[in-house]
Amino acid sequence: MYLKPETSVLECPCLSIKAKRSLMRARIETIQHILNAGLQQIQSIHQVGPKTISEVQALLRMYQAQQNEYYYLEEVRSILKNVLARESKRHMMDEHLVPGTSDVIEEIIAMLEEQLDYDPTPNELGEPPITSDEMHTAAWKEHVAMHS
Repeated sequence: MYLKPETSVLECPCLSIKAKRSLMRARIETIQHILNAGLQQIQSIHQVGPKTISEVQALLRMYQAQQNEYYYLEEVRSILKNVLARESKRHMMDEHLVPGTSDVIEEIIAMLEEQLDYDPTPNELGEPPITSDEMHTAAWKEHVAMHS
């Protein structure tokens, strides 16, 4: 599961039911709330013990491991798409963006999608891969040719 700041603690796979109930009772409902509260405040919650704290720490490690540059580019793409969607619902006289900005944003989204959806698998078939036996045979032939 991909975790976002707005992910509910109820959806977090590494939290037990007891941990989820304790957090929800304390009005810590999302990962962002956990980040804002900090471990010290969570430790002070009634019925939160070492097991719940270790589960919360595991959740935070999982969340932080997912925060890489790809994630941020995905977020930028999502934000730009939302900006265009909101702008397209406005009347022409009420638009917030300067004329032509929507076109630039669409180009940026297209470039981001090209990079984010990049598949390094080559499209061309090219030559078939050489086996190790063929490689050794060719090397042996080259060796014999050099010494004759």
